[in-house]
Amino acid sequence: MAKKVFLVFCGVVLGTVLGLGQEGVESSTVVFSIHNEAGVPANDLDRAEQFATQVYEKAGVSVRWLNRPAGSSKEDGCGDLSEQVVCVVVSIVPKSSGSGGDVLGVAFSVREGMGKFATVFYGRVRDLGGQRLSSAGVLGFVIAHEAGHILLGANSHSSLGIMQPCWESPQLRKASMGNLLFTPEQAERMRQRIRETERKKLEMTMRAKAELR
Repeated sequence: MAKKVFLVFCGVVLGTVLGLGQEGVESSTVVFSIHNEAGVPANDLDRAEQFATQVYEKAGVSVRWLNRPAGSSKEDGCGDLSEQVVCVVVSIVPKSSGSGGDVLGVAFSVREGMGKFATVFYGRVRDLGGQRLSSAGVLGFVIAHEAGHILLGANSHSSLGIMQPCWESPQLRKASMGNLLFTPEQAERMRQRIRETERKKLEMTMRAKAELR
């Protein structure tokens, strides 16, 4: 069963941030299919993806982006990829219809296996953009956080780094310096889960093909 996991902007600081890269590790690859239902300007979306890419590269994960504009087909975009690729669908919508006003995004994580869908509320993200960190920057880090729930699995909030559930000025300041990152333990767990999911997806594909012979 899928479980909603929220990221909120609030007035409580839950911990300091570790800015630790992941040099010297084998990189994994994931595809992010972005559904731009909020009409984020192309330049801002490109910059947001650059911010998110840097976060994942420092965790030893390579990211490919599929950008789908508002009004495109309801297919999530992952079906055109090879069977074993791990694909996360992130919908950027104008605002939340059922969550509190401080909620920046929500991910649907699952206890077993790996989920697929996350949503970012662009109206709230844009409100947080300021001189220290642009709205494109906030968007990039929120995308990275919500996708992190999918890739890390259930119970992936943390008192450190980008997976903190509650953000305020100190977290945004760290983000502006490029130091709001996955911890080394989170990065290792994420890479392991990506590889395991790739292996299972490939096995399922090969089994299905064998049954057709």
